[in-house]
Amino acid sequence: MINPNYIFDRDELKKELDEFGTLLKDNTSLKERDDILKFFSERNHLSAFIGRCNGKIDRIDYVKREFSLFRKYIPDLVVGQIDKAQYTFVEFEDASENSIFTSPTNSGKTSWAPRFGAGIGQLSDWMMEIDSQKNQKSFHTEFGAHEIDIELMLVIGREQFFIDDQLDRIKCFSRSVKIYGKNLSVYTFDSLFEALSTKFETNWGELADEINEDE
Repeated sequence: MINPNYIFDRDELKKELDEFGTLLKDNTSLKERDDILKFFSERNHLSAFIGRCNGKIDRIDYVKREFSLFRKYIPDLVVGQIDKAQYTFVEFEDASENSIFTSPTNSGKTSWAPRFGAGIGQLSDWMMEIDSQKNQKSFHTEFGAHEIDIELMLVIGREQFFIDDQLDRIKCFSRSVKIYGKNLSVYTFDSLFEALSTKFETNWGELADEINEDE
C-alpha cells in the first residue's frame, strides 16, 4: 500500500505494539510465515512504525509488504519516505533455537546458522537487483527516484536462546557489516520490540505533530 502521508492512530499503534509484546511473551519460538508474516500483515500501524528505526525517515508515506521487486524477489516489508528517497528493507526470518547460531559442538563453539545466512543472502540479492534496475523507468515509478538511500534490517531469533557471548557477536556483526555499501541492522524479535516501545514512548510527540499538520 502507498499512502500520501501515513497517519498514525496512537491508540491503534499502542494496541498493536502491545499485541507484539504478547506474541513474544506467549510463544518461545515463532514460524516465519504462520506466525510472523501473518502477524504483521494484520497490523498496518506497527508495520509502518518499523520505519521509525531508520533515523533518516521523518515522515512515512510508503509501506509495502510482500510485494514483487521487479518480478524477481519478494521483500517482506519496505517502509519509506518518497520525497527524501529514504527506504528501509526488512527481512523477517523465524525465531527458533537455531535461527542465528548452531547448537554448541563438544568444545562449546557455535557457528552462524544456515537460517541467518539465508536472511543475509536475501538482503544481498535484493540490493544486487536494485543496483541493476536503478536506471530503469520502472524503478523511478516505484520509488520516486533513480538513486535511493536504503537501510537494511534483518529480524531473526530470540534472545532467550543466546549463550555466552552470542548477543555481543550479533551487535558486532550489525555494526561492522554493510551490503552493497548499505547499513545493516540485525534485530532479534525481542530487541525490535524494545526499540519500537522506546520510540513510541519518546517520539510520540513527533507523530502527533505529523497528524496535526495533516488535519
